[in-house]
Amino acid sequence: MPRRTIVINPFALGTSSPISLPHSTPPRHSSTAKHTMMFNVLSVALTAALALVSVIANPVPSNHDANTELEARGNWHYPKTHRVTVGAWGQLRYNPEYVNAKVGDYIKFEFHPKNHTVTESSFSQPCKGIDDGFRTGFVPVPPDTKYHFPTKVFKVTDDKPHWFYCGQTGHCPAGMVFAVNPPQKGNTFWKFRDMAKSSGK
Repeated sequence: MPRRTIVINPFALGTSSPISLPHSTPPRHSSTAKHTMMFNVLSVALTAALALVSVIANPVPSNHDANTELEARGNWHYPKTHRVTVGAWGQLRYNPEYVNAKVGDYIKFEFHPKNHTVTESSFSQPCKGIDDGFRTGFVPVPPDTKYHFPTKVFKVTDDKPHWFYCGQTGHCPAGMVFAVNPPQKGNTFWKFRDMAKSSGK
């Protein structure tokens, strides 16, 4: 701290020698201290402003937005492939005989020995193909085939019932029919199969 000396008149104190008393000068703020204080104030203000900008740019999602996102994830369906054998073990049947599938799923028909088809029909006429329906055509498989069976794939594009039969002579009347998403009541798979057996074609 800077100091200065005060000289007192010696005659006022009854002495001939001058007396010096130390006296402290009041502290002075340097320009550096002022600049430091101003910098600190500006730093605090800048930090607060950046925090406010961050909140505005990245708002916290509401409960409604979070629930909507969860519902979208829950409704998303990973496509499934349903394997259906055609004429396995020499039987005139599809196994399983019907499948409950979701939109986007696939039905993979695996053809076994003999010569079968998968032909789309209608509930009212089980053994008659429909125009623009799914058709594999005949898929002959040698009787000694045990591995690497040929396959055909049907993609489920809606949740409506789809009906199928084997176009080989005598196979549909023998009950070789198949369905995707058949109703549990009314036009059931079992009624469809009974109608195929009674068709005589």
